[in-house]
Amino acid sequence: MYKEYRDTTLNGGVEQMYTEMASRHRVRSQCIQIIKTATVSAKECKRESIKQFDNTKIKFPLVFKKVRPPSRKLKTTY
Repeated sequence: MYKEYRDTTLNGGVEQMYTEMASRHRVRSQCIQIIKTATVSAKECKRESIKQFDNTKIKFPLVFKKVRPPSRKLKTTY
């Protein structure tokens, strides 16, 4: 089985793999054998879910904008 994960560290990618295998396939981490790990360049990616982040013009919407007080003295705790 071939899996690709997008993360900042190799350990983060392995943790994502353990989490996905446990949630989708109900496999415990003791039963999983990792044969090889590698950092894959954008050209070598195979999965469409990973390729969509290769675009340099990608934008993410700001869904929640925090309203801040105009000055520090108008700030309340709650």
